[in-house]
Amino acid sequence: MVDRAGLLQAMLVKARRTELDALGARLGTPVVYLKAAWSDPVLYGGHGQRRGADLDVLVDPCRFDAFVEALIDQRWRLYSERRHRVSIAASRARTLYPPGAGLALDLHRALSDPPWNVIDTRGLLQRARAWPGCDGPILSLSPEDQVVHAVAHAVANAFAIDQRHPGDIVAMAQTVPIDWPATLDRLAAAGLRLGYELLASWWRAHGLDAPIAPWAGRSELRARLAMARQFITTGHTLDRVRLSPRTEMLVLRPLLADDPTALARFVAMRGRFQLFDRLALLGESKLG
Repeated sequence: MVDRAGLLQAMLVKARRTELDALGARLGTPVVYLKAAWSDPVLYGGHGQRRGADLDVLVDPCRFDAFVEALIDQRWRLYSERRHRVSIAASRARTLYPPGAGLALDLHRALSDPPWNVIDTRGLLQRARAWPGCDGPILSLSPEDQVVHAVAHAVANAFAIDQRHPGDIVAMAQTVPIDWPATLDRLAAAGLRLGYELLASWWRAHGLDAPIAPWAGRSELRARLAMARQFITTGHTLDRVRLSPRTEMLVLRPLLADDPTALARFVAMRGRFQLFDRLALLGESKLG
């Protein structure tokens, strides 16, 4: 049975890629397509089988603000909140809504979530490759960086995710080889060791031969993994218990972070941005 909604989304994404590629060429940045915008046309035939909630892309951080402004000039609407305007503006991605109907755009300048983990955006852009898609080549991450991104995405959402993005990696591995030693090195450098351990168990249960990492036997890692499994199930199923936002941020996110100082640095960073948000509101009220 034809998924008409999926086909329509695939057609809209294809048209949107043409627009974004032209804008990237004008502004001097590659436009790297992520998640469903890459996987549906490259791995699933472009029939809308792999649908996304929005359109995710990564651009050069140096051209990020110019990209946002250019879209606004083209009548895209930028998501913001008055109470959190400064902190949202400094985030790794901005959400924009197209004129008329269509998918929202998640425009990324980075794929990591400091201080919890750090991924070198320059390296991602330099290693990006053109993948053969059903409707022409599509610029996306290297196979190794696709794995890193899938782990980073799961960790950033504290594993409150569905199986679509991890499933892309299983499908990808059936078409291209993955340099696993390089992948594991990048995961360790990004602070995503525990995230890999959790997601690798799901991949193995679904037919992907994700290797045992060199850090798997470390006592510190095993202890954190045992604690994380009180919240997260990653075997044949992928599930996470319901948590309050406070528990997620103060308990689970620090547990997933390889850096033991991440929580303290997050609290300090969040405090600064809360202050900046309040000052911005205060300045706005005085001007009003």
